Amino acid sequence: MYNVAVRIVNHNGEAEDVLQDAFLDAFQKINDFRQTSTFGAWLKQIVINQALNQLRNRKVQWVDIEEGYEICDEESYDEDSINYDVQRVQYAIQQLPNGFRYN
Repeated sequence: MYNVAVRIVNHNGEAEDVLQDAFLDAFQKINDFRQTSTFGAWLKQIVINQALNQLRNRKVQWVDIEEGYEICDEESYDEDSINYDVQRVQYAIQQLPNGFRYN
């Protein structure tokens, strides 16, 4: 049942919540079980429905992209420091063992 919930909500914590809610629903609605299918199939359907409800209830948080981002002006652009950083990265790559670098 947990795997079913994880596949639908794609998050371990949310899947645990879905499973807990599904078991609560199943125990509260145990009198509605008509034995036309197995108990496992009935419970699995409850888990699926809870997981789909969880997806529907997810709230999308909109963030204004202009907040929190600093626009780089050309005066702060220093080509020498960027070239130095590239050289450091190339040197670090050369220090890697043969199996870990790609030439």
